[in-house]
Amino acid sequence: MATSGSALSWIAWPVAFAAGCMLFAFRIVAGGDIKLALALLLGIDAVWWPTFFFITAVSGGLLAIGYLVFACINNTLPQLRQRGIPYGVPIALAGVCGVWLTAVDYGLLSFYM
Repeated sequence: MATSGSALSWIAWPVAFAAGCMLFAFRIVAGGDIKLALALLLGIDAVWWPTFFFITAVSGGLLAIGYLVFACINNTLPQLRQRGIPYGVPIALAGVCGVWLTAVDYGLLSFYM
């Protein structure tokens, strides 16, 4: 059972908040995506934050590739560039994984009932 990450997550969360604000200020990520990720990070132990970001990046990349292929097939690439790609689903997927891993790590969930 890991307990060292809980103090780290309260220290690292303001850093993640500042990074999210910068990404939003440069219009790289939407505000709703930042709010969702920050809310999920409160429930994820800091030990699992790299896993959270990795799952978000991989699933978001797969989503982006799917959107790009669909837009190329339908000849709607300019509309896709203007509209953007919704990253809420990859963030939520990574959040579920991160919260589950944290719960298993703290012994809140067990594989053996």
